[in-house]
Amino acid sequence: MKKLRNITIFNFDEDSNILFHTPTFSIVKIEKKNQPILEYLQGNKSLEELYTKNINNDAIDLFIKSIPDSFFEEDIYFTPKSKSLSKLTLLTSSACNLNCKYCYAKEGSFNYPASNM
Repeated sequence: MKKLRNITIFNFDEDSNILFHTPTFSIVKIEKKNQPILEYLQGNKSLEELYTKNINNDAIDLFIKSIPDSFFEEDIYFTPKSKSLSKLTLLTSSACNLNCKYCYAKEGSFNYPASNM
């Protein structure tokens, strides 16, 4: 079974939610009727519970196909046996040129001087 990783769920409207994938900053809009499948993919519901709600394997597969594969993967793919990384993210700059007054990061500075790699 695939498990959703590193997601946050936001209410969008009365019929849908937004899934936010933290590592990739990706979003996907999903229908709230798929909430039981979402809970199953997070490990919070069993497959039997889905079957009692008349949700079959085809509906689960269709829902999984509507979500990018990156939502199911770990942030860093490192195994001591392989001694290699399949993904590396570098922060090349801590400067932000937007200077938004409402920014939680103190206008992009995080109270530190801006720097580049």
